[in-house]
Amino acid sequence: MTDLRAVITQARFTPSQAQIRYRNEFWSKQAGELPAEVNLEVAITLGASGRIKRWWDIPGFQEWFTSKDWNKHVSELLLTQAMDRLSEVLRDSTDHGTLIAAAKEARTLHAQLTAPVKGEEKYADEEISIMSKEQLADFIKKNTTRGVQ
Repeated sequence: MTDLRAVITQARFTPSQAQIRYRNEFWSKQAGELPAEVNLEVAITLGASGRIKRWWDIPGFQEWFTSKDWNKHVSELLLTQAMDRLSEVLRDSTDHGTLIAAAKEARTLHAQLTAPVKGEEKYADEEISIMSKEQLADFIKKNTTRGVQ
């Protein structure tokens, strides 16, 4: 059974670059297998930095840090590397064309990272489509104006 609270909490947690870096370091030391229950002591024993102690009790951090979703790990690592490289280009380049392209890319990246997450669309009549005849009759009785015949 899915723990809905954990899923929602994890979805709301947004890691910092330092947190991503420490998680990537931790996972690069793993063979992909973690014990079923990973607490702070186990994570540190398995090679996590002691710096994660200050984040461990932040809602969503534990679920995010111990997630075994390798695609998410790789994509976050690539994003971090791309952002680091983009920062270097913006800081060190003297070519105006390169600077403009990097600035546009930074703007696009920022827009994607700060865009609000859209929830699953729910239609008002969604529940009606799965009602039995009796449930539908009760629904109509409760939601129609009494004066209408």
